[in-house]
Amino acid sequence: MTDAANPQPLGSYTYDAQIYNPTHANAVGTFAGKTLAFEGGEMDNAHLRVLDVSNPTQPKEIAYANTFRESDPGRTDGLFVGAIGIRVPSDGYVYVVDMTRGLLIYREP
Repeated sequence: MTDAANPQPLGSYTYDAQIYNPTHANAVGTFAGKTLAFEGGEMDNAHLRVLDVSNPTQPKEIAYANTFRESDPGRTDGLFVGAIGIRVPSDGYVYVVDMTRGLLIYREP
Protein backbone atom coordinates (compact mmCIF):
# COMPACT_ATOMS: atom_id res chain seq x y z
CA MET A 1 0.00 0.00 0.00
CA THR A 2 1.49 3.29 -1.05
CA ASP A 3 -1.23 5.61 0.29
CA ALA A 4 -2.61 4.45 3.65
CA ALA A 5 -5.29 7.14 3.60
CA ASN A 6 -6.60 5.99 0.22
CA PRO A 7 -6.07 2.22 -0.22
CA GLN A 8 -6.89 0.81 -3.65
CA PRO A 9 -7.72 -2.88 -4.14
CA LEU A 10 -5.72 -4.73 -6.78
CA GLY A 11 -8.50 -7.19 -7.52
CA SER A 12 -11.53 -8.92 -6.09
CA TYR A 13 -13.40 -12.21 -6.09
CA THR A 14 -17.19 -12.29 -6.05
CA TYR A 15 -19.33 -15.31 -5.21
CA ASP A 16 -23.07 -15.87 -5.41
CA ALA A 17 -24.41 -14.81 -1.99
CA GLN A 18 -27.67 -16.66 -2.72
CA ILE A 19 -25.77 -19.97 -2.74
CA TYR A 20 -22.87 -19.30 -0.37
CA ASN A 21 -23.37 -17.88 3.09
CA PRO A 22 -21.40 -15.33 5.05
CA THR A 23 -17.67 -15.61 5.42
CA HIS A 24 -16.54 -16.17 8.97
CA ALA A 25 -12.87 -17.04 8.79
CA ASN A 26 -9.97 -16.46 6.45
CA ALA A 27 -6.27 -17.07 6.21
CA VAL A 28 -3.44 -16.68 3.72
CA GLY A 29 -0.65 -19.17 3.12
CA THR A 30 2.10 -19.93 0.62
CA PHE A 31 2.22 -23.33 -1.08
CA ALA A 32 4.65 -24.28 -3.85
CA GLY A 33 5.60 -20.63 -4.21
CA LYS A 34 2.00 -19.44 -4.67
CA THR A 35 0.14 -17.23 -2.23
CA LEU A 36 -3.32 -18.68 -1.61
CA ALA A 37 -6.30 -17.22 0.25
CA PHE A 38 -8.57 -19.49 2.31
CA GLU A 39 -12.14 -18.45 3.10
CA GLY A 40 -14.49 -20.30 5.43
CA GLY A 41 -18.25 -19.84 5.42
CA GLU A 42 -20.95 -20.60 7.94
CA MET A 43 -24.63 -21.58 8.12
CA ASP A 44 -26.13 -23.86 5.42
CA ASN A 45 -23.56 -24.50 2.69
CA ALA A 46 -20.71 -24.00 5.15
CA HIS A 47 -17.47 -24.37 3.25
CA LEU A 48 -13.76 -23.90 2.79
CA ARG A 49 -12.86 -22.09 -0.43
CA VAL A 50 -9.30 -21.72 -1.74
CA LEU A 51 -8.38 -18.82 -4.02
CA ASP A 52 -5.17 -18.59 -6.03
CA VAL A 53 -3.97 -14.98 -5.61
CA SER A 54 -0.71 -15.40 -7.53
CA ASN A 55 -2.28 -12.85 -9.88
CA PRO A 56 -3.95 -10.42 -7.44
CA THR A 57 -5.86 -8.68 -10.23
CA GLN A 58 -7.65 -11.93 -11.14
CA PRO A 59 -8.04 -14.30 -8.15
CA LYS A 60 -9.69 -17.60 -9.03
CA GLU A 61 -11.18 -20.45 -7.02
CA ILE A 62 -8.97 -23.54 -7.22
CA ALA A 63 -10.49 -25.71 -4.49
CA TYR A 64 -13.71 -26.01 -2.53
CA ALA A 65 -14.81 -28.25 0.33
CA ASN A 66 -18.36 -28.38 1.66
CA THR A 67 -18.08 -28.66 5.45
CA PHE A 68 -21.85 -28.74 6.02
CA ARG A 69 -23.50 -32.15 6.45
CA GLU A 70 -27.15 -32.42 7.49
CA SER A 71 -26.45 -35.81 9.08
CA ASP A 72 -23.90 -34.55 11.62
CA PRO A 73 -25.01 -35.01 15.25
CA GLY A 74 -25.73 -31.64 16.79
CA ARG A 75 -26.03 -29.89 13.43
CA THR A 76 -28.57 -27.06 13.52
CA ASP A 77 -29.78 -24.44 11.11
CA GLY A 78 -28.50 -21.74 13.43
CA LEU A 79 -26.19 -18.88 12.67
CA PHE A 80 -23.09 -20.35 14.25
CA VAL A 81 -22.41 -23.50 12.26
CA GLY A 82 -19.66 -24.11 9.76
CA ALA A 83 -16.03 -23.20 9.31
CA ILE A 84 -15.22 -20.62 11.99
CA GLY A 85 -11.44 -20.90 12.07
CA ILE A 86 -8.68 -21.57 9.53
CA ARG A 87 -4.95 -21.97 10.12
CA VAL A 88 -2.30 -22.39 7.43
CA PRO A 89 1.01 -23.01 9.24
CA SER A 90 3.01 -23.99 6.09
CA ASP A 91 3.38 -27.62 7.19
CA GLY A 92 1.55 -28.96 4.13
CA TYR A 93 -1.88 -28.95 5.77
CA VAL A 94 -4.83 -26.62 6.21
CA TYR A 95 -6.60 -26.81 9.59
CA VAL A 96 -10.29 -25.87 9.71
CA VAL A 97 -12.36 -25.61 12.88
CA ASP A 98 -16.00 -26.46 12.19
CA MET A 99 -18.64 -25.72 14.85
CA THR A 100 -20.28 -29.14 14.48
CA ARG A 101 -17.62 -31.44 13.04
CA GLY A 102 -14.67 -30.19 15.09
CA LEU A 103 -11.17 -30.09 13.60
CA LEU A 104 -10.91 -30.88 9.90
CA ILE A 105 -7.46 -31.33 8.36
CA TYR A 106 -6.89 -31.04 4.61
CA ARG A 107 -3.74 -31.54 2.57
CA GLU A 108 -2.47 -28.40 0.91
CA PRO A 109 -4.10 -27.70 -2.46
